[in-house]
Amino acid sequence: MQLSPSRMRNLVVLLIIGISRACGQLRSSIDSESLSSNCGDTSFKHKSGTELTAMSPPDRMDQMVLELMFHSPLEDDNHQTLHSLIIEDGVKILPKASEYANGYDPNSRECKTRNEARLLASANFMNVVDSAKFRLRAIEEGRLAIDALERAIERKTRKNLLA
Repeated sequence: MQLSPSRMRNLVVLLIIGISRACGQLRSSIDSESLSSNCGDTSFKHKSGTELTAMSPPDRMDQMVLELMFHSPLEDDNHQTLHSLIIEDGVKILPKASEYANGYDPNSRECKTRNEARLLASANFMNVVDSAKFRLRAIEEGRLAIDALERAIERKTRKNLLA
């Protein structure tokens, strides 16, 4: 398979600087205003530790998106509990992380906050798991997730260059 120069460059960046740095670059490219809008949803409430523990891994990832949309990531113990549970979920979360990255569309008419928060949640999860739990590129699901994130970053970069 022949890779385009831009895709090759993004892939090399991901491999050389690692997912951690790519995640940092992505985080800095998402303006804080886009994560401060609640998309008209004012009903969000934190889940208790018991509720978080009872959730399925994909539901916890959805909850992380809501946390990013409505609260500062380091705001409280609830976020830390959720973060720990998601890391424990490990490989079970990869399909959802891939879904978020694959679904990222910088031109979407969907709420920009939700779109950006899903991408950021996906990148954050992959960053932490890759550095603390297991190497993503060591398993097929991880390689698919990395590829999805790389394509999402490429779409975001292309949109920013054209803007």
